[in-house]
Amino acid sequence: MGRAERGEVTWQEQRRHRLTDLFAWLGLDHGDDEELDEHFAAFLTHYERSWVGYADVVDAFSSWRAAGVRVAVLTNGVNEQQRRKLATLGVLEDVEFVVALDDLGFGKPDPRMYAEACRRFGLAARDVVYVGDDVERDALGAAAAGLTGVWLDRFGLPTPEGVDLVVRGLDEVLPLLSTDSPAARF
Repeated sequence: MGRAERGEVTWQEQRRHRLTDLFAWLGLDHGDDEELDEHFAAFLTHYERSWVGYADVVDAFSSWRAAGVRVAVLTNGVNEQQRRKLATLGVLEDVEFVVALDDLGFGKPDPRMYAEACRRFGLAARDVVYVGDDVERDALGAAAAGLTGVWLDRFGLPTPEGVDLVVRGLDEVLPLLSTDSPAARF
């Protein structure tokens, strides 16, 4: 878990530290904070232009909306950037809210992040299903916080110990919620 996720530094400070380390590794002068911020802004422009969703994203969000499934996004990133990403992918309107590290000062797998999402939904943790592609931060972190954690494993990797529910694509989420599985408490 990164220093920003633990609340030790801001995202901007973490980016500066990472760029300083990168430039040192490359044997280059990194300049002052203003220059580091300019380098990051240039990177961010190229990064955001490359945003492309998986083929199942739009259809999955549409099917969730049609089924009345409430959707939120929890991210160890920046709220504004996550909203831009969701808008670029065409699913922002399907998301009830975004909870981000920069909103709270800590990130996943801190149980307080999941608790904040449950609070905003007005639901008990046991009534919320959390799907994510990071085993530690998403599936196990959510389960440790009392939610039903589901690991989104798009690559068919071996299932780590402690992970009870796995989907290979977002199209598998709605059927999971429609069964008698422990996840069908939404």
